[in-house]
This record gives sequence, structure tokens and C-alpha cells, in this order.
Amino acid sequence: GVIEGHDWAGGDPDKYLSEDGTFKTITGTVGGAALVIAASDAPTYVKDHAYDVCTGTNDHVKINDALALGSVQLTTGHYYPGDSILNQVTNRLINGEGNQTQITTSGAFPVVRFHAATVSLVSCGISNLAIVATGSNVPACLKFTRSGANEITQFLSTHVNLVGAQKQLWVLDTPIRYHSLGGSFEYGPAGAVGIYANIGDFVLYSTWFESMERRIDAFGDCSFRLVSPKTANIVSPDGLTQVLGYTPIVKEDDARGPWYVKE
Repeated sequence: GVIEGHDWAGGDPDKYLSEDGTFKTITGTVGGAALVIAASDAPTYVKDHAYDVCTGTNDHVKINDALALGSVQLTTGHYYPGDSILNQVTNRLINGEGNQTQITTSGAFPVVRFHAATVSLVSCGISNLAIVATGSNVPACLKFTRSGANEITQFLSTHVNLVGAQKQLWVLDTPIRYHSLGGSFEYGPAGAVGIYANIGDFVLYSTWFESMERRIDAFGDCSFRLVSPKTANIVSPDGLTQVLGYTPIVKEDDARGPWYVKE
């Protein structure tokens, strides 16, 4: 699906042409039909059915232009932003095709940023893709910011792999009211943090932390819930405690932990 009324997907605005040559339904779309933005290395027949095609340089420009109009479907391939992929509009989803969709950069900027600028953002999300930071300069894979008293509510992250940034998920002074999160936080430079937050309500679904110096560094007004996590979805002073089921995480008096699991 590209734009309502266009017949690039057989007249169905909720489908897009995948790399395997079939029309697939856009999953988890919010805010109506999505715009298909093809990667520079996507197959030609995928590019031919896309709303726009990236060049492999400053790919954030075309993605940001599309986000101003609606949700975005990214294809299989690599995207190379020269600045943050930035959404400031409510009811927006950035969706990919799994780990075959990679947003990659070594730039000194948050790779993807949701910013509540003039209004609070409701029902936004990012799913089915990988954000890969290379080098040690990238401050965050996914960052949330705001202006004034705006908030971000009902944010959905599913099957998102965040790799290599200083802070994989960064939430600072921006209230996130119910952030449902599922995916992985992997690797990073010295001192790398999986989730860095001082405010927000987070529900972690089957989330995996791999080779992070600190899985969660949370302080201030934060709450976390774990729902059916994988074995490595663990938070404790030494990072070795397994958590099963729907379990709240409680912080001791020290402003930055240590963390332990409340029975």
C-alpha cells in the first residue's frame, strides 16, 4: 500500500510489493495506509512499485518527507541516513521486513527520533527492522524527546533490534505512557546501555539483552514490567537473575540502582 487510491498494490492500500515478488499486508499500520520507501539496494521490481526510492545517501530526507504524510513501510535493504529519521506526527508507524531491513549509520546523531513538538504523540511505533550503529559516535539508536509539556503515549516497538549505540533506547525528560517493547539490545561501545530512561512506563515482551555493559539504567519516575521474557531478559545488580512471567522490577534507594526483581 502506498497512498489511498493508487493501484500500485492491486488497488489495496494496505499491501506492498515484497522482495519475494508477492504483495504483502502491512502489519501493525496505524493512521491508515503506509507509504512504501524502497532501499537503494532493493530489487528493481520492488523499487518500481514504491512511493519513493532512497539513494543510499541522506536517506532520512525521503523517509522524513513520507512520515509527514503517513506511516512508512521500508523494504528489504539498507538505509543510510545522514541525520535523524524524525517523526513529529501522531499515529505514525515505521515498519520494515525484519532484520533484512537495516538502518545503518556511524553519524553522531540519534538514528531514529520521535519528538513530541507541538502536540503529544499518540499511537506511534516502529517494528520489524534493525537499527545498526557503527563506530562509537552514535548517541542512540532510538530516542524520544519533547517540547513543553507534551507526552508520548501508547508507543509500540515490536521485533526491533537495536545494535551498537552508546544508548540503544534513550528516554530523557520525555514521559512515555505505556511503551510496549519487544526485540533486542545488542553490543555497543564501552559503557553502552540498553535502556536509558528517567521517566516512562515500559512493558518488555520477549526482549533480549546481549553484551551490554548495563542492560537498564533507569532513574527518576520509571516503571518496568516483564512479560514472558527470554532467558537473557534479566535485570539485577550483576545481570544474572532470570525473570519469568509478568514481574515488576523494583529499584532500591540508590538513584541508579542496583536493580532487583520483586518476588
